[in-house]
Amino acid sequence: MGCGGNATALQDQTSLASHELAETITDPEIGLVTGFTYAFPAGWGDNNNNCGEIADICDDGSPGSTITVAGRAWVVQPFWSNRMRACVSSEPARPSSTISWANPSPITYGTPLSSVQLNASAGVTGTFVYSPVAGAVLPAGPQTLSVQFTPDDPANYTLSSATATLQVNQATPVITWPTPPPIGLGTPLTGAQLNASANVPGTFVYIPPSGTVPPLGVQTLGVQFSPSDTTNYRSTSASVTLQVNLPPSSLTGVSVTASGLAYSRVSQMFIGTVTVRNISATTIAGPLEILFATLPSGVTLVNATGALGGLPYLTWPGAGLAPGQSATVSVQFRNPGNVQINCTPVIYSGSF
Repeated sequence: MGCGGNATALQDQTSLASHELAETITDPEIGLVTGFTYAFPAGWGDNNNNCGEIADICDDGSPGSTITVAGRAWVVQPFWSNRMRACVSSEPARPSSTISWANPSPITYGTPLSSVQLNASAGVTGTFVYSPVAGAVLPAGPQTLSVQFTPDDPANYTLSSATATLQVNQATPVITWPTPPPIGLGTPLTGAQLNASANVPGTFVYIPPSGTVPPLGVQTLGVQFSPSDTTNYRSTSASVTLQVNLPPSSLTGVSVTASGLAYSRVSQMFIGTVTVRNISATTIAGPLEILFATLPSGVTLVNATGALGGLPYLTWPGAGLAPGQSATVSVQFRNPGNVQINCTPVIYSGSF
C-alpha cells in the first residue's frame, strides 16, 4: 500500500501479519480518524471482517511520547506489533542522589565515632544509615566508613551509597609515676621508688633497674612501657628525679684532722693521714667508717675499703673510741690531673 504522511506507528507499512490472519492492506493511506482524542497505546482492528484487533498502535510517532499508568509517567516506544498488547514501555531512568563525604581527619584510638566523622550530605532530603554506627570505637589503622542514603522522594531518586576512609592512630598510654621521697646514699632501688603505673596492661622496664645503688645527688630514674595491646597502643616512656642524700651521721662529738699530703715518686700517689678524735664524754662504738663524699673529679682513693653509692670510704676496725681517744687511718690518693685535693670526711659509727 502507499501509506503516506500520517505519522503513525503503521506509516509506510504495506502489510500486517495478524495473530489470526494475514492480509494485504490496499488502502491508499492508514491514518487516525480526526475529531477524536486518542489515548495511547491503542488497538487497530478489522471489524468488517470480524478479525478483531490486528495490531497495537503504540503512540502517534511523536518523539518522547508518554503515557500515564497508575499515576506514573512512562516513555512509550513508537512501533507496531502483530500481537495484542505488545506495546513496550520503560520507566525513565531516575537520577541517583549524589552524596558528598570527605575523608574525616584522623582520630586517636578510643575516640567514639560521632557526627564529626559521620557527616555525609546529599543534594536532596533523605535518611543516612552509617556503618559502623555513631558511638563505635574502631581499632587503630585505616578504617572504611560506609553510608546508605534513602531519599525522601524514591519516585524520582534512587538509593545511593558512599564510603570514606578514616585513619585511627594508636593511643599513647598514660603513665603515672609520682616523684619518690629522698633516700640515703647506699640504699638500693626497690619497688618503693620504681612504682610507675599505666592505664592499660603492659610491661615496665626501669633504668637503672631494681637493686641498683644510685650515687649521691639528684638522679634521674627512667621507665620504658610496652603495652600488651600493640595494635591500638604505642610504647612510651617516663622519668622522675630521685634525691640521694648522705646517710645521717649521729656522731657529733668528734673532730677530724688531716695531715699534709706528700707525693711519692715511687708509688706516684699522694700519701697522708686522717685522724678522728672523740671529744665527747661518752664512748663511740667501733668500727668507724670514714666516708670521702667531696673528692674532686678525677681523684681516687687508692686504698679505699669500699664504696657507698660510688663514694669511697675507709674503715677503722677498732672496737671503739673512749672519750679523748683518737683513731688514725692512712690515705693514698692518685691525682692525675694535679688538682687541689680538698675533702671533709664524714664519720659514721658502725659498718656500712
